[in-house]
Amino acid sequence: MINKQDIVLLMTGSVRPANMPNTVLVNSNRRLNQYVSAIQFYIKETPYRIVFVENTNTDLSHFFDEDRDRCEFITFNGNNFDVKLGKGYGEGLIIKEAFQNSIFFNERSYVIKISGRYILSNFNEMADKSFRKKSFNSNYILCNINPYSRGRLSEN
Repeated sequence: MINKQDIVLLMTGSVRPANMPNTVLVNSNRRLNQYVSAIQFYIKETPYRIVFVENTNTDLSHFFDEDRDRCEFITFNGNNFDVKLGKGYGEGLIIKEAFQNSIFFNERSYVIKISGRYILSNFNEMADKSFRKKSFNSNYILCNINPYSRGRLSEN
C-alpha cells in the first residue's frame, strides 16, 4: 500500500480564460469562486498536499494563508499562446510549470492530477481503490472521468 504522505494533488486552473474556444464558463468571478471552493474541499476532505497552478497570473494563495503547510500556489502568464492550439495545450503548459517549479513535487513520489474547479465527492474512495490495486503501476495512472455522467457535478 502506498503511503498517503507520498501523494500530492495537482490542481490546474485558469481564472481568466480570455477567448479560449470551447470554454463554457468564462465569468472570471464564478471561476475564481469555484477554484476556491474546490481547494477548500480537498483541504478539508483529503489528507494530501495540494499544488494549485494557475495560468493567468491570478494568485489564490491569500485565501489559504492558514493552509500553507498543505498548499502550494504557482501562478504564471501562460495563457497567451495561439488559441488554435486548444485548451489541452494550455493544460500541458500548466503541468510543465508544476513539474519545473513545485517544491511539493520534489518531496513526493506520486501525483494525482485533477481539474481545479470540480469537486469529486467520492475522491478519497477513488484514490484509495487506485492505490490498493495489486496491478498498480507506479509510473502512471490513466483515468478518463466524464464529470457529467452521474449527475455529481454542476456548473453552478
